Amino acid sequence: MKIEINKSYFLEVSKLHKIHYKIYGNLEGKPVFVIHGGPGGGSHYKLLELFDQKKFMIVFMDQRGCGLSTPFLELSENNTHELVEDIEKLRNHLKLDKIMLFGGSWGTTLSLMYALKYTNNVSEILLRAVFLGRQEDVDYLYEENGASVFYPDLYEEYKNSVINYPGKNNLERYYYALKNETDTDKLNKVATTFSNWESTLVSIKNFTPQINLTQEQINDNKAIALMETHYFINKSFLESDNYILENAYKLSSIPTFIVHGRQDVDCRPIGTYLLHKEIKNSKLYLMDSASHSTSEPPIWNQIIEILKNI
Repeated sequence: MKIEINKSYFLEVSKLHKIHYKIYGNLEGKPVFVIHGGPGGGSHYKLLELFDQKKFMIVFMDQRGCGLSTPFLELSENNTHELVEDIEKLRNHLKLDKIMLFGGSWGTTLSLMYALKYTNNVSEILLRAVFLGRQEDVDYLYEENGASVFYPDLYEEYKNSVINYPGKNNLERYYYALKNETDTDKLNKVATTFSNWESTLVSIKNFTPQINLTQEQINDNKAIALMETHYFINKSFLESDNYILENAYKLSSIPTFIVHGRQDVDCRPIGTYLLHKEIKNSKLYLMDSASHSTSEPPIWNQIIEILKNI
């Protein structure tokens, strides 16, 4: 099959799942896989502006159950190990040798897990806002005395949205509600409140809660809420709580670049620093006036500078 740029394709990765992907740039250029966040975030094509499209072959792929991948919101056969294999299946399908990985937030988790299994297939790793998937990282995001201390008012709204659902903590109550609530309006409100809490944490700018949502926005909220709770209830499907840090030294042969905002209250910079110490020769860029989002100028500009020199 002849691949064309800026065209949607689907790769059947199991009898159940087909993943959506699009390619931009130079088909003869350096291949880079853009690994999106969430889980459930789907591809964000604004990131294309970071790349010199004459230099790179840029591959966007939607992970299982989100974006344009089908079936939408499907949790069966949906775990970290399957997502790692999907990256490898797409690499093989495109007949590529080594690929560069570019991931942000959850995309760093998945990029690192792929690189640990398929080290010889990775040319470089570029990470933005490292998330290690440890229980402490999850608790910090969703429970008391974590990110909540920075946004106590918005945390209370997030917590109270599911206070009447069963579960021993916020994440369990959200997961129960998202899987079992049959009232469409209530379900949409739960998903939107969860998404609003996430969106609050990712930028220095004040977040404006979503109102008058389109169906596409509602679907995006459902995907991010359901996939994140599914993965994090299951400890990100990692072999052990600290699996990535315990094994990160194995990646020291891969040129690795790590960018993180010092004011990130979503993914704490300490995780990035610990990872940097484990991956010998990795280059760390801690940006003073930035938080989590790729779009913040210090992070955006630093990533462009790194890509220029790769």
